[in-house]
Amino acid sequence: MLLVVFVGIQYIVLGILLIFLSIILSVTIVLPKNHKLKELKDKSDYEIGLFYSEYDKRVMGNARANKQTARITTSAFGVMFILALIMFIWIGGDYEPTTYEDTVEIQGTLRTIQKDSDDNIHIKINETDTDMTISSIYSVQMNFSEIRNNTNVGDSVIVYKEREYTSHDDTAFTIVYLEINDVEYLNYDLVILAEEVNNNIGLKTFYWYGGVTLTDSIIGLISLIIIIPIKESKEIYNLSLTEEEKQFKLN
Repeated sequence: MLLVVFVGIQYIVLGILLIFLSIILSVTIVLPKNHKLKELKDKSDYEIGLFYSEYDKRVMGNARANKQTARITTSAFGVMFILALIMFIWIGGDYEPTTYEDTVEIQGTLRTIQKDSDDNIHIKINETDTDMTISSIYSVQMNFSEIRNNTNVGDSVIVYKEREYTSHDDTAFTIVYLEINDVEYLNYDLVILAEEVNNNIGLKTFYWYGGVTLTDSIIGLISLIIIIPIKESKEIYNLSLTEEEKQFKLN
């Protein structure tokens, strides 16, 4: 079931990435900009001109300000890429296709079969009160309508139990094989197909997420090492107040 965890975590991380980027954008750009705009309401034309001078690449100090923002974003993207890589190695690297070697066969007669809102299929047989579940990973590859239309209460059932887990004081089975009245509705071929599809979703999510964070990290490093120093060398206008101007302003 590592596949479920892998895909789920990737989507969670993707959401965290978007939230984190929004926070970075707000903290480094939007909030400071809004604060400065409020301060300019009662300022002189000269002071307002100084504020907008940051858009001129020739003004000294602008590249330094961009460097600070680049350091923060580059570090953030770098950390997120490393975390994604660790997660991929830890979870995705442990993926092994399901086999029937360690399964246990259970036979009985059908009591109920239904699909929940998460596409998991729940089966109960008359011989036990145990809830037997087919994961949504597998059920999406099955034709549930066909099962409902061709099965009835009391039909013979054979399932393969993959593992046991305790839930609300009841024991529930996750099953990877289903046969009703000698018709296979979930077999090894469908299990492997479903797991490959699910694993590919996880891999594509990681490649997209890892690619974005790695690319932005590389762009940030290039900006810090090459682009910003070049911009600094082209800055020719120093708009900072001289000591005399500062004294004059104080007086």
